[in-house]
Amino acid sequence: MDFRPLFIFGVARSGTNLLARMLDLHSQIAIALDPFLPLFKSLRNAALRDAGLGAACAEEAPFQDCYFAPAGPAMIDAVLQADLGAELRPDDLPRLRAAVAARAGLESSDLPERLRGISGRSHGDAFADGLARIAAARGSDRTRIIGIKELWTVDFLPALARWFPTARFLVLERDPRAVIASLAAMATRDPTQKAHAVSYARHWRKAVALTRRFAGERDLAPRLMRVGYETLIAESQPTLDAICRFIGVDFDTAMLRIGEAVDRTNGRSWRGNSSFASETSGIDQAAANRWRTTLPESARVGVEFLCAPEMRLAGYAPMAPSPGELTRSVIAWIAAENRDPGSWRSDSGDLAAELGFELLRHNLLLASDPEAPIDLVRRCFLFEATYHALRDAAGLQDRGERRRKAMP
Repeated sequence: MDFRPLFIFGVARSGTNLLARMLDLHSQIAIALDPFLPLFKSLRNAALRDAGLGAACAEEAPFQDCYFAPAGPAMIDAVLQADLGAELRPDDLPRLRAAVAARAGLESSDLPERLRGISGRSHGDAFADGLARIAAARGSDRTRIIGIKELWTVDFLPALARWFPTARFLVLERDPRAVIASLAAMATRDPTQKAHAVSYARHWRKAVALTRRFAGERDLAPRLMRVGYETLIAESQPTLDAICRFIGVDFDTAMLRIGEAVDRTNGRSWRGNSSFASETSGIDQAAANRWRTTLPESARVGVEFLCAPEMRLAGYAPMAPSPGELTRSVIAWIAAENRDPGSWRSDSGDLAAELGFELLRHNLLLASDPEAPIDLVRRCFLFEATYHALRDAAGLQDRGERRRKAMP
C-alpha cells in the first residue's frame, strides 16, 4: 500500500461531510463518503459472534450505543477487540460486494462498479482492497492519502489501527444541541429521514467517551486528532493546516474553496449538506449557533438531560442550571421521541426503564462516594475511567474525600 489510510468518524449531522469534502479538494488527498458501512456492520457481527454474543444483537440491527443493556459493556469490549484478520464466512463476500457498491453509490457515482469487485479472505483484506479501489478511481501520481468518512463507527478505531499501522484518524465533534436541531430540521423537510433523537444523543455521548479513551492510550493518541466543528468553520485555515500537518501533507488553499467542490454523484458543484437550506455555498459561519434559534426549548433541555456530563467533558456548556433534573418538559420530549422514533433507534424502547437508567447516571455522578458497583458504572458510562472523568469535569470527583476530611 503506497498511500496512508485516513479514517474520518463522527455522528450524523455533525459536519463530517463538510470536513471530508474540504480534505478531498487537497491535491494529495482523496476521500470517499460512507462507502463501507456494510463492512463495518459485518465486522461488528463477527466480533460479537467470536465473543459468544451473537444473540445480543441481530445481524441487521443498527449500531448500538451500548448504554444500560446487560450485555452492553461486553458488546463494546468485543468491538474494541475486533480482529480484522478473522476470515470472512464463505457467503459473506458476495453479499458484501453488492451492499458496499449500493452504499457507495448513494454519495459517489464513480465508485460502485469499482467496489463491486472488492475481495479478500478477511475483513481487513476487504478494507484494504476497498481503499485500493478508491485509490484507483480517485488517485493520481500525487495522491498520498486515501480515506473514507463513516458515521457511527468510531468504536472500530482500535481494530483499524492494528490492521493499518500507518493510518491516521480524525473524529469530528459538534455540540449535540446543534446535531439534534439539524436532525429535526432534516426530518421536517423529509419525514423519511426522521430518526430517534434520544438514540442520536446517546451515540454522541458514546463517541465522546470512546474518543477520550483512545486519546489516553499510548499507541493510539499520536494517531488520533479531535476536530471541533465549531472551530472548523470559525477558523478553517488554521484548523485545516493542523490537520494537514497531522496526516503528513502540506496545506493546500484549495481546501478553503469548498463552494467549488464537485459532487461526484452529478458532476455539479457541491451545494452543502445543510438541513436548513436546499443549497449552501462555501462555509456557513452561522451554522454553529443556529440551534439557539431553531431548537425547541423542550428538545434543548432533553438533550442536556441526556448529554450534560459528556458536554462538559467536550467543552460544551449546558444552559440549564440543573441539567440532570427530570422535569416535566424533559419527560414530554423523551416520551414524544419514544412514540415516534422514525427510521431507527438503539435504545430498548421501554420508556420507564430508560428514564430510570438516565436518572441513575445522574445520581451516580452526584454521589458523595464515587465507589459504585462496576457493572452499574459500565452500563451507565461504558467505562469506569469515563465515569471518573465526568466527575472531574463536573467538579465532583473529590467531593467524597472533602466530606470525609470534614467529618469529626
